[in-house]
Amino acid sequence: MGTVTGRIIDAFGPRPLTGTPVVIFDGTLVDDPGALAAVATAVAMPAVAVDRSGTISLTCQVPPGWTTDAPTVIMAVAAYLADSEDLPTELHLDGRGYPIDTDAQGQVTVRVSQPTIQRIDLSPEDVTAALGLGIDQVAPVADRAPAAVAAGPTSRLIIPVTFLSALAQIAVDTTALRKLCDDHGADAVFCYTFDTLTQQAAVHGRQVPVQQAYPRASALGAVDCIAILRSVGALGGSTEPAVVEQGDHWGRPSRMFIDTSDGSSIGGQTHLSGELTLEAAVPTDVILE
Repeated sequence: MGTVTGRIIDAFGPRPLTGTPVVIFDGTLVDDPGALAAVATAVAMPAVAVDRSGTISLTCQVPPGWTTDAPTVIMAVAAYLADSEDLPTELHLDGRGYPIDTDAQGQVTVRVSQPTIQRIDLSPEDVTAALGLGIDQVAPVADRAPAAVAAGPTSRLIIPVTFLSALAQIAVDTTALRKLCDDHGADAVFCYTFDTLTQQAAVHGRQVPVQQAYPRASALGAVDCIAILRSVGALGGSTEPAVVEQGDHWGRPSRMFIDTSDGSSIGGQTHLSGELTLEAAVPTDVILE
């Protein structure tokens, strides 16, 4: 394959070198998923190949311990394309279409499906056992902040905690968390608090993986959280996009603008933070499954 050059876009970052980095290869590595996976592992971030042979389509590989957060990838590629050409109205990732909207100021949003919301009652004792928190970090908000399951591309438990310190101190008990998810038909967890770092933010959130995984912000988790809060009037009836903070406690702050007033869409800032050139080869001692 030889050398390939990619651009690094930070998606949903309030400034460069924040948010989630995605490296984009335009027209290369399209037909070589093994090499794309090796590159993703080498640079420790999602790697995307852009195929322009017909309708623009994308292929994404992620490093071990990551999962693909499709709206984040779409947002990064949309920002990359917008620098050089008119954006298409839809981008395709791994065979699925994601509509793209652009406002008069050139701000891009990605539309996703609206989750189905089911309010649930969670025992504070079960939550504290799963998340490694104290009762005082969970129980005080149980009556005024909703817990729910949001069903969309994944089924996600949405769990409130008291303060930012509780989000930072989460220490997952994998067995207990898996049981909590299984009991409610969920396969992912997103925790949130109304204790935020910025005045304009509605909540601060944290994606909590059910298994060991690299920490990252979750666009779909943010959508699910805001959809649940709007469904019970917890955001004061505002129909303006809600700001969701994530990632500050591990050094990659993100800010997502979530609009659930007419369907669901996700917006935010993006930044070109670098360019890299490397050998695109699959190491002989690596087995790609």
